[in-house]
Amino acid sequence: MTTEHRRTRLDAYLDGELSPDAAAAVESHLEGCPACRAAAQAASEIDGILGGERHPLPAGFAARVAAEARGRRTPVAPLWWLALPASWRAGLAAVLVLAAAGGMLLGQRAGALPDTAETLAATLQSPEVVAMGAARPVAVPAERRQP
Repeated sequence: MTTEHRRTRLDAYLDGELSPDAAAAVESHLEGCPACRAAAQAASEIDGILGGERHPLPAGFAARVAAEARGRRTPVAPLWWLALPASWRAGLAAVLVLAAAGGMLLGQRAGALPDTAETLAATLQSPEVVAMGAARPVAVPAERRQP
């Protein structure tokens, strides 16, 4: 049993919240354990200093409060998509898979394209373009020139 668990049980004993059997078990433990007995004595002294008139809780009060708290608890989705209906989550997953596949395909095609500078250099060195550069310029009449 952890120290925290023992302290909680001791507090419940001092508050009169334990069943008679559990209270008897705590009392027998207090007889043989000086540390717990000292803790119980200190807690009793504190109650005396604080004006210790106690009003006992109704029987089963703690159990009823705990049961009602468990009944009211609503699960909170840690991630927003868990709050969506299952059909929406399936559709969202399908869209994400398609987007990933499309991105991979586009990445493969983009990687296969030649570099633009290399393409331009190859085009300028083609025989057709070289032949156009070697041809005599054609004179354009003045009336056809655009300003």
